[in-house]
Amino acid sequence: MGRPSKTSTDVGGDLESRILSAGLRNFAEYGFSAASMRVIASEVGATAPMINYYFGSKADLYRRIVDKTVESLRAKVGVESDPSRTFEASLVHLARSYVEFAASSPDELRLYFRSALGGDDVPPSVAVDELRSEGFRDVRDLIATTAATGRFAFAEPSGPDDLVAHVMATIEYVGSRELLSSEPIDAATRARAADQVERMILGILRGLRAEGGER
Repeated sequence: MGRPSKTSTDVGGDLESRILSAGLRNFAEYGFSAASMRVIASEVGATAPMINYYFGSKADLYRRIVDKTVESLRAKVGVESDPSRTFEASLVHLARSYVEFAASSPDELRLYFRSALGGDDVPPSVAVDELRSEGFRDVRDLIATTAATGRFAFAEPSGPDDLVAHVMATIEYVGSRELLSSEPIDAATRARAADQVERMILGILRGLRAEGGER
């Protein structure tokens, strides 16, 4: 059987893109197990077999949406090249950009927490540790590069991996506490979450920095 004709199935927009958008909304709202392929299909004027044709199984669709979410995150979050900025300022700016992405993308935010921290309701195709590692790659790279160049000295016995873990946990904590519970996420909530992340990270840096340990 040939691939469904775009003229018959994609009226009003690209079918695959609309399936991904509907899948994101449903998986974010209900989780992997409770989300219905029939409901997703009905939202885009398709059928469940058509979704299977384009994406494979329900688990395959979920993994595709998770991957797309991480790609979107990596495209919008990054370290600006500014030699005059200290490591501390660069890390705070990066952390705040994660909060900004989460606040502006509530479905992606909910999907991330369901996937990375949601327990057993994740298909085997989604490697949770890999998902978290890839999502926070910019944090890991910034910290590793800074440590390697000696711009930040860690108080023993801490090291770069400790800082990465603390930063990840801080962003996830604030995201779940301040943003997940707010709908819609207004400007005041967004600013409060970003400021809280900044304060917590500055405190973490003070605790991990050796005396005279940043240049």
